[in-house]
Amino acid sequence: MKRVSYLEKRPVISVSNLSRTPQRFMNRFGMSNRFILPFVIYLFALSACNYQGEISLSIPEGQASYTLKEFSKQANVEIVFNTPSVVDVRTNAVVGNMAPIAAIELMLVGTPLVFERDPETGVFAVTSNQIPDAAKDADSVLKKQ
Repeated sequence: MKRVSYLEKRPVISVSNLSRTPQRFMNRFGMSNRFILPFVIYLFALSACNYQGEISLSIPEGQASYTLKEFSKQANVEIVFNTPSVVDVRTNAVVGNMAPIAAIELMLVGTPLVFERDPETGVFAVTSNQIPDAAKDADSVLKKQ
């Protein structure tokens, strides 16, 4: 009887066998080519648009008009606010690693400012929750009539 070495027992690998390997994998797990690419694109878009990972921030306490701009730079997010509504407001210092939403919450706690984040664009909008003096005066005039 002829002895067959280990090398002679190996299966022959041809180019045609290698090209069918991904197809065999997808067939085994019930996948088809038309679902793979859209799924990968969806995962990439989801992770790119809604990434809310921790970032390193060092924003000092100060005037809201300055600190909100500094927050926008350091967190790499867009922020909109009405300058007259934040002119006399001081925000809290924010230092450390945290998500942008947590950072802006800490920055605005105890102030008359509130924020809202647009889920589609990711833009932060900061507004004052106080009624302006002009509106109070107009309301009192209307009540007197």
